[in-house]
Amino acid sequence: MRRAASWRGLELFSQVVEAGSITAAADRLGVSKSSVSTQVTALEAALGVRLLSRSKAGVRLTEPGRRMYEHARRLLMQVDTALEDVRAEESSPTGTLRISMPAGIADSILVPVLGRFLQRYPKIRLDVQATDSLLELRESGIDVALRFGWVRDGDFVAKRICQFPEVICASPEYLSVSAAIHSPRDLANHRWIGFTGFGGVQQTIELRDHSGRRRRVTVECRVRTSNAPSQKFWALAGAGLTRLPRFVVSDELQSGRLVSVLDGFELDGPSLYAIHLADRYKPAVVKALLGFLENALSAGLENAVSA
Repeated sequence: MRRAASWRGLELFSQVVEAGSITAAADRLGVSKSSVSTQVTALEAALGVRLLSRSKAGVRLTEPGRRMYEHARRLLMQVDTALEDVRAEESSPTGTLRISMPAGIADSILVPVLGRFLQRYPKIRLDVQATDSLLELRESGIDVALRFGWVRDGDFVAKRICQFPEVICASPEYLSVSAAIHSPRDLANHRWIGFTGFGGVQQTIELRDHSGRRRRVTVECRVRTSNAPSQKFWALAGAGLTRLPRFVVSDELQSGRLVSVLDGFELDGPSLYAIHLADRYKPAVVKALLGFLENALSAGLENAVSA
């Protein structure tokens, strides 16, 4: 078997494993299903072993296939490294960058920043999946996942791009018929709009005063939602108090449709993370995106969006 064909077969075999099926790999690569199948079958014939167990549900690695995939992944990473090392530093990154980012607030916050990224790097194309779930990066073929919040450990590298402040706010209608709020402990007497990611019906809010001293208070949720951006709409509907990043409610605060409380205290808000696989060499397009996001958002999302 010729070496060039062997390399192509290894590359397509790895893509099939990571995509979960021959059809998905072909769609991702923009080639025909038959060409992918032919190359993988030829690789199996040359090796004299079956690498994949095929079914209508997809593909599953055989034991020889598992060993072959580990070898192939390391070899392909070394090839990527070699190609990157010989490229001139000043060359403009080229290629398709597959990213995922949250639905809802993604359009208003991240799209303007990514638009400037495309202007800066005209040879890069973006393939975007908008989703609130943290996709399996390897299986879905995602190069970089952009996520708001707090990221747990995993088989990936999570680079924190920026952190942004939160506010506690409610509609003026709700505040007009509710008890006054002078200190964090007063929050316990109010209805709360919570996010399911922060816990159950009872959730803990931690604030810092001007001297840095921390105050904790337990609140009880009248409404809990798994969709964080919808907290704003529950607050606009008068359902109670909620906590949200300031950039999410900046227009409503300016117009008076929402009113912030306890402005003399600070909350540790969530961060924006750029997540990529720990064992995959970062191509130039990924490095370009990480560097651009860090520079563009180092002053916070509000400044970046208005820039």
